Amino acid sequence: MNRTLLVARHEYGRQARRRGFLLATFGLPLLVFAGYTLLFLYLLNSVRPEASIGYVDPGGLLTDVSLPEPAAGEDPWVPLQPFADEAAAEAARASGQIAAYAVIPPDYATSGALTIYGVETLSPNGRTTLQAALNRGLLAQAGTPPAVAERALEPLGEIDARTPAGAVINQLAPIGRGIVAIMGSLLFMVTIFFSASYLLQALVEEKENRTMEVVTTSITPWQLIGGKTLGLGLLGLTIALAWLGVVAIAWMVGRAFFTPLREVPLPLDTLVPLLFVLPLGYLLFAGLMVAISAVVTTAQEGQQFAGVVTLTAALPLMATAIFFSDPNGLIATFLSLFPLTAPVGMALRLVTGAVPLWQLVLSVLLLALAAGLAVWGAARIFRVGMLQYGKRLSLQDTLRALRTP
Repeated sequence: MNRTLLVARHEYGRQARRRGFLLATFGLPLLVFAGYTLLFLYLLNSVRPEASIGYVDPGGLLTDVSLPEPAAGEDPWVPLQPFADEAAAEAARASGQIAAYAVIPPDYATSGALTIYGVETLSPNGRTTLQAALNRGLLAQAGTPPAVAERALEPLGEIDARTPAGAVINQLAPIGRGIVAIMGSLLFMVTIFFSASYLLQALVEEKENRTMEVVTTSITPWQLIGGKTLGLGLLGLTIALAWLGVVAIAWMVGRAFFTPLREVPLPLDTLVPLLFVLPLGYLLFAGLMVAISAVVTTAQEGQQFAGVVTLTAALPLMATAIFFSDPNGLIATFLSLFPLTAPVGMALRLVTGAVPLWQLVLSVLLLALAAGLAVWGAARIFRVGMLQYGKRLSLQDTLRALRTP
């Protein structure tokens, strides 16, 4: 078997048996999923819609108000029950006939003030129901015809979105693209964080305990670096796939309980450009980690340099608002073209679906060039630095290593 593949298999097997890897791959995502599940169940039970809400309306604002049938997929209205006075409403609340009641004063149209008795706050569905009834009551009091009132309350209810060519646009598509792009970015960060840190730690440890001197008598530095990069890259991919599996399960569970999620399409075609960008991004960061491991003398020192590199890769995630508000602006464009930020930056720009083809091609070419230079330079620096036991390479030594054929 090729020695590079032997190194990759050995490195993958050695790291995959570590408790830290098993925790990061399986324990942590399952813990996050369990935590969100418990939070969801708690919120589901704590904000359960009221069985019925009463109201006292001496001004007759809601006398002739009727709510329309809810649209498909929407929650039903909470029943509203009128009472002649507060004493009757309170008796009904005390007996459990209603969960709460609202007192609407005669001057509500001008003051806008009302009082809710029985609960600290209404559920979202109860609040929406009462608000919809009050809106219709105010419009009816102003003499607005019912049909016009409904249109005033839902002026954008039936938008037919189309492209300039006439093709129908799914208005929920941007949400799906956003989910795909952000998840792709987060999985990339997980991959480089774990695999690159494993790569850095493994190389520095072998350099510290002088295992490197023995290993390099049997294989070339290129085979050693290539095998470790491949093996630990697959390790990071394993972690990313495990997280992706948990996210997929959470998405399916969410679609089963939340009807609106069923309408959100996941445009997996957005992932096609990322299949070119993300692997090149990993090669770039792997090359940088190899170079760092050759320069430093301890793993702790290497982690400090690696932290700066990974923080740079995460800059687009910190500036997500810019990508959504001005995706073709100077900052977003620069972050999607600059190699260190391009994997995440381009993924976020693809959310808009408006990235010019030439910029996408340029981003891939610049990333490929940077990755190639990083791996090439790392191999030369590593060849010089791997035998420098207890000595950090200076800037002059590093430049000399890059010039040495």
